[in-house]
Amino acid sequence: MIGISTLTQNTAGAVTFETEKPTFLREASARVSRSATLDGGAVVNHLGFSHGDRTLRITANVGETVANALWAIFILGVMVNVATDEGAYRAAIETLITDNGNRKMTILFKESLT
Repeated sequence: MIGISTLTQNTAGAVTFETEKPTFLREASARVSRSATLDGGAVVNHLGFSHGDRTLRITANVGETVANALWAIFILGVMVNVATDEGAYRAAIETLITDNGNRKMTILFKESLT
């Protein structure tokens, strides 16, 4: 289950819904860089992991009420709160697509709230 809400009070600004396949709740990448050295080798720097590096890709089949609320949140809100089974996050909805009744969203995390 996913919950999305606006940061400020909005009567239609909070929804919860179940996800469907394919949904990627734990997609992340570490802050790693590789540079070639003059001797033919490489230097690899691993600077750790941040929730700000995470991307959430959601597929959901939701009713018209939830779909309208998601659209309103998407077009009116800059940042949103997102709750998953792992915790709560501040995030931005990058894309929202309707495909044969399914809603597909890409959400970029900014920070963990928990």
